[in-house]
Amino acid sequence: MHLFLSPHFDDAAYSCGATIYRLASQGVRVAVLTIMAGGVPKPLPDTPLLRELHKRWQVDGCQAVKVRLREDKRALKHLKAQALYFDLPDCVYRVVDGHPLYPTEAHLWGEIHPHDYAPRLLTQSTQLTSELIGHRVEVIYAPLAVGRHVDHRIVRDWARMLSRIRTEWRLKFYTDFPYMRDETAIHRALDDVDEALCHEDACFTTLDLEARLKAMAEYKSQVSTFWEDEEAMAEDTRRAFSRLSGDYAERFWIREVSQ
Repeated sequence: MHLFLSPHFDDAAYSCGATIYRLASQGVRVAVLTIMAGGVPKPLPDTPLLRELHKRWQVDGCQAVKVRLREDKRALKHLKAQALYFDLPDCVYRVVDGHPLYPTEAHLWGEIHPHDYAPRLLTQSTQLTSELIGHRVEVIYAPLAVGRHVDHRIVRDWARMLSRIRTEWRLKFYTDFPYMRDETAIHRALDDVDEALCHEDACFTTLDLEARLKAMAEYKSQVSTFWEDEEAMAEDTRRAFSRLSGDYAERFWIREVSQ
């Protein structure tokens, strides 16, 4: 199995949906495990960030996760991937002793809160991973954490830990889209990993691209976060993943092999 770790419901599809579709179409068993897929707490945190997000997504706050879950299941059907979920809440919903850990936009890109329980729970869940997946994993894909979103960094670091424990799993980092537009952000993410990585480009066809775009379009609540509309999203995606040779590729990062 090829296992893609997605911090949120859209990250894997946005960043490497064509590779997911291409592998699945070749008969490879593919699963996307969304980590921050847990429900919202009650009462719902009243933060500036959540008020802005729910308004932008045009969803009732209490229904936001259910809406996004439905979007994700439809998207992954387009990509022919198995959908798996952990029940950790998105960082914007994580609360400790009644206090939201990430109440503003700035907190999403800052330091991981010292009281954030997500890294600890993921560490404790390491031995459960094989039971949840139910199949032998050959390759695991994780975000490089371009843009430094706290949840992307938490999932990236968990994947690194998993790869040290399960040495038979090959680890590949995918380049987070659309944050990868900023070349400086890519270099900073590579520096954060602090190990020698080299890039590997996975080429894909127009057919793969169209499946990717169909999947991305299912995340209707999220389009306005990055684009004016679905047409702009599609154009930006074609431009970001096109190559001078006329085809398309998604970039992954792998550990350099010692000579």
